[in-house]
Amino acid sequence: MKIKSADGLFGCLIYCADGCYRIRVYDDADPEQFVDYDIKHSDLRFEIVDDDVCLYEDAHGNHWIDYSPQTLGIK
Repeated sequence: MKIKSADGLFGCLIYCADGCYRIRVYDDADPEQFVDYDIKHSDLRFEIVDDDVCLYEDAHGNHWIDYSPQTLGIK
């Protein structure tokens, strides 16, 4: 088993066709190469670094994260 610290890695949260979220980590030397990691950590801290993301709340108290209203075409 190979184990290395993930502290400081830059990755991308992805939603997969099987209904699960994973963390995708790209290879620094070859950005077309990547590894998708299942998330087992129950309280993983992260920073959102994406200028096209917004937090939403509807009248029923539902909360979600999605693209900005401009990207989604919401007026």
